[in-house]
Amino acid sequence: MVKYFLTILGIGVSLVAGAWTYWKIRGEELPDLWRETRARILAGLATTVVSAAIFIALAVHKYFGNEVPWTFSIFLGCCAGICEGVLYRGQALKRLHPNAKMPPAGDLELSRADDE
Repeated sequence: MVKYFLTILGIGVSLVAGAWTYWKIRGEELPDLWRETRARILAGLATTVVSAAIFIALAVHKYFGNEVPWTFSIFLGCCAGICEGVLYRGQALKRLHPNAKMPPAGDLELSRADDE
C-alpha cells in the first residue's frame, strides 16, 4: 500500500516540476506559437526526467512482475511527460501564476511582422 502512495506522490512531484518549467518558459504574457511550443516540450521533458528518476528509485517496474526491466520505469516516465506536455500544460500551478489564461489553440499565431 505504501509503495502505491509513494508512486502517486512521485507522479504529483513530477507534474509540479513540469508545470513549474512550463510557466517559467512561457512567461508572464500570452505567448506566441513558438514560446508555447517550447514551454510544452520542455515541461514534458522535465516531467519525464523527474518521474523516470522517481520510478526507477521506487522500482515501479517490479509492480508488473520480476521479469520486467528497469527501462519500463523510463517508459512510464515518458508517458507522464507526454501527459504534462500535451494535456495538462501547467495545470498543477495554474492558480499561482499571475497570467494563467490559456489561449485556444486556434488563436496562437506565428509572430511574423513582415508578412502583412
